[in-house]
Amino acid sequence: MLPTASTAILRTFHCEELADGRDYLIVDYNSNCEDEEYDSYITFCVIMCFIYPIGIPMLYFVLLYSNRDRINPRVGNTAIALRKRSQDKSLQAIDFLYMYYRPEHWWFEVVEAIRRVFMTGGLIFAPGNHRATVGFACACFSLVLYQDIA
Repeated sequence: MLPTASTAILRTFHCEELADGRDYLIVDYNSNCEDEEYDSYITFCVIMCFIYPIGIPMLYFVLLYSNRDRINPRVGNTAIALRKRSQDKSLQAIDFLYMYYRPEHWWFEVVEAIRRVFMTGGLIFAPGNHRATVGFACACFSLVLYQDIA
């Protein structure tokens, strides 16, 4: 849901100048980016940016950071740390944020959320003729990052 909602929100900021000299919303060429109705869209979307593309990763970070010592117990052995954190019932509500990562990478879901938002919604802001290049570079960077995390 995060990438889908974020993409819908971020697309509201992407206008294009057409032959008539006016800017139109790329996802809806009936919406003129210079009129008052568009200004109300922008106001709403700025607020929504603080909820979805910015707010959700920040919330993930706060939840993970405040529980990092229980997610990554300092026991010296990864297997023991995994067993200890799986037995901690107080972490059940947020286990979807860290369960696929080793204990020392408790923070990685934040990086993954930002990556998903960027790869789906952030590429909208890359110049049209460079979007594929930027996307490919980000995908390669992700592979390198995942290799180190996995």
